[in-house]
Amino acid sequence: MKNFLAIFWLLIFTTFQLSFAETNNEKDQKIDLGFDPQIFSLSKRKERAFDATAANYVLSGDDIRRSGATSIPEALRLVPGVQVARMDGNKWAITIRGFDRQFSNKLLVMIDGRTVYTTLFSGVFWDIQDYALNDIDHIEVIRGPGATIWGPNAVNGVINIITKNADDTRGSYASQIAGNQDKSITEVRFGSATSKNDSYRVYAKKLETEGLNRSSNNLINNEDGIKRDQAGFRYDVSSIENNKISIHGDVAKGVAKNYFASLQNRNDKDSHSANLVINWDKKISKESSIILNGYYDYDQFSLPVLSRSAQTIDLDFQHFYNFSKDNQFIWGAGYRNINDRVKFNNDGIVDHTDSPVIPIAYTPSKRNDNWVTGFIQEKYGIIPDELYVTVGSKFLRNTFTEFEYQPNIRLVYYPERKQTVWASVSRAVRTPTRGERDITIKNANSAPSSRNLILNQGNGNYRSEKEIAYELGYRFKPTKRLSFDLATFYNEYSKLRTFEPNPGSTLNPTADNLGFGKSYGFEFVTKWQPTRDLKLEGSYEYFKMRLGLLPQSRDNASLIGTSDSLQIAEGHSPKHQIKLRAFYNITSDIEFDNMMYFVDNLEKGLNSSTTGTRNVSIPTYTRFDTRLGYNLTQNLNLSFGIQNLFDQRHTEFKNALYNYQTEVGRTFYFKAMWQH
Repeated sequence: MKNFLAIFWLLIFTTFQLSFAETNNEKDQKIDLGFDPQIFSLSKRKERAFDATAANYVLSGDDIRRSGATSIPEALRLVPGVQVARMDGNKWAITIRGFDRQFSNKLLVMIDGRTVYTTLFSGVFWDIQDYALNDIDHIEVIRGPGATIWGPNAVNGVINIITKNADDTRGSYASQIAGNQDKSITEVRFGSATSKNDSYRVYAKKLETEGLNRSSNNLINNEDGIKRDQAGFRYDVSSIENNKISIHGDVAKGVAKNYFASLQNRNDKDSHSANLVINWDKKISKESSIILNGYYDYDQFSLPVLSRSAQTIDLDFQHFYNFSKDNQFIWGAGYRNINDRVKFNNDGIVDHTDSPVIPIAYTPSKRNDNWVTGFIQEKYGIIPDELYVTVGSKFLRNTFTEFEYQPNIRLVYYPERKQTVWASVSRAVRTPTRGERDITIKNANSAPSSRNLILNQGNGNYRSEKEIAYELGYRFKPTKRLSFDLATFYNEYSKLRTFEPNPGSTLNPTADNLGFGKSYGFEFVTKWQPTRDLKLEGSYEYFKMRLGLLPQSRDNASLIGTSDSLQIAEGHSPKHQIKLRAFYNITSDIEFDNMMYFVDNLEKGLNSSTTGTRNVSIPTYTRFDTRLGYNLTQNLNLSFGIQNLFDQRHTEFKNALYNYQTEVGRTFYFKAMWQH
């Protein structure tokens, strides 16, 4: 396989040289290279990604289409610096800059600004986060803290999935995917305009996927696929002068099959969700504008262990005022209310004899939590058009920890318009969840005398985890066809979660804040379009983490198993990642697209503060995906893709909660897309 890859990339670079004359003769200004997109998620106002004072990346909708990705987690593999590992047929571990796990709790994920993590774990159920991929305009990714803008849990990064304006989706659209892993994915959409030229669309999506094979016996399918139905609408008002109003919503239901595969009964996770989002952008004057966003979100899921329903109401206001071209001021306020209820199913035990389920309870079973935030930030030109400083902070009052503050200071220097040098210092916090404050886990032993033995209990005094992040970056665009982006970082963590036993005992461990650590590394991204028909991209990531325990800590992985222990968290993210991409138009109607991912091994071993040796838990793997697309007619496109072409199967992460470890195998799919 290595020889093939070497030959492949040699051919690509030979193509560069043969077409170099064409590059010089073309008029670059007439070609949209996509090298200088705008980004919203850094300051809640559009700005050039090249000028931004943070490590960022914008994944376009066309990039997603040409990659052949069939889900949002698979699309995120394309993004430099994002660590994506598939755990089984319905679970992923996704993070940025470390602390990867099934529910990565230091990554904020949003869809059109609507937060989609669950406060039950402060993580994301990726099996229920879906959308019609053709209606995603782009995905914005901030590597590093985004807490000053977005608030708590935006510690190591922000992912904001932004859907298309209804004006861009007028007409009819339908697509069908069929394959060995993705059995059937159907998307349909219709969009049009009103008499006032406002735009709207409605869509529906139906998905069914297969499960993965267990790594212990690749002949046994884990039967952990997904079935999901989803529909929604969007209405964009542009007929009111100086106002932009967007109203959109979705409803969905789904089943993540065999969610707890190690159990024998009632293993599926059923979910239902609905949301309504309103965005209002008003221009008051040349100097002043406001943005008001609000959403209502309902989600409910039922697991073998418990059921949870939650309603979220969120309001966010921002006011932008430009005192001058070189003095931009922003302030804002926000409010969020989460009302949830957790029900302990059948005392948490299903068939004591054959399949004991660990009994989990949350006390209280109902909560009504509030977050009130304030925000202020100013960008000032120290040397106009050359050197700018941005200072700001988010202030938070919440039910769990009362008052929190999350400031940052950012500097950016433009030696010339082709170069950007930036630096920042930020503070971010990860607020507690119900899993750390309210949980009680009892013994699953079938013996009645042992069922009330407490294995883990919440801690009402658990506090927020804290991070101080130092970042430095450089961007250079020598030509309109070539760009380089380098970001370095050093993060210091305190009050990290540990599990401490009762005094004089190894039982009944509770969550505490006796961990600390640091991480550092760099990310390098380059893009090159040597010809009109060939786009190349490559990225490399180096990451290192060291975690430790305060002297008074008695945290031990044996207390709770290895799934959440701080002792092995530093080995959950790869030290090296390489991503290479080539999108090539063979003719105006034929597309040939290739992606390669190299992921270093994951370690399993003792914490760096203890004595011991490390061993490899997940071996290094290289994945190669390819896609061939053909425009059969003006309205009909056909494509065929293969994922993991040169590797029959590999494991990407440890086993999920109450589940078997699985392997990602070779998959293929056919896709037909029609639009008019």
